[in-house]
Amino acid sequence: LLNKKNIVKENIGFLCSKILWKDKDTHLMNVPGIHSLVNNIPFNKYDKKGILLVKTASFVSLLLKRDAISKFGLPHKEFFIWGDDLEYTNRITDGGYFGVYVKDSVVCHNTQKNYSSNIFDDEVQNLWKYSFGIRNNLYMFKKKGIVLYFMHVFYNITYVNYYLLKVRKDNRLNFIWVNTKAS
Repeated sequence: LLNKKNIVKENIGFLCSKILWKDKDTHLMNVPGIHSLVNNIPFNKYDKKGILLVKTASFVSLLLKRDAISKFGLPHKEFFIWGDDLEYTNRITDGGYFGVYVKDSVVCHNTQKNYSSNIFDDEVQNLWKYSFGIRNNLYMFKKKGIVLYFMHVFYNITYVNYYLLKVRKDNRLNFIWVNTKAS
């Protein structure tokens, strides 16, 4: 990460690594947020150097610039789990800094399974995490505007609950309850 930081001419807020799972495949939980433009610069401006500009990243192998921390503070301790990293890195890039993905910096996230959380088919032992994840996501939408926030609350309570009832094979009511309560 440090070897690549001087290639990017923009004001870097954080650098992140390529995150793989035990089988050397991309870890599905830790894919950085790529937008076509990051602060009006194409995400692939430095592609030939093995760098992409990103909007958000996971805390797994994240290098933060001290001045970004000084300006934006620390992650919200209330987030606790799920979304704390996305909210924090998004706060940094929304504040005019750049996120930098370095494909030559590789780390293994040694979780039990290679998965991205999905309320529709996740295991019941992860149910408790969804109350935090849903709440945290709605908080991020609320920061972007009250209309967007209420659209997502409505979407969660109607479509997500309907779809949980339709596609979940087990624990439907438990997942619907957690989704509704968190929303």
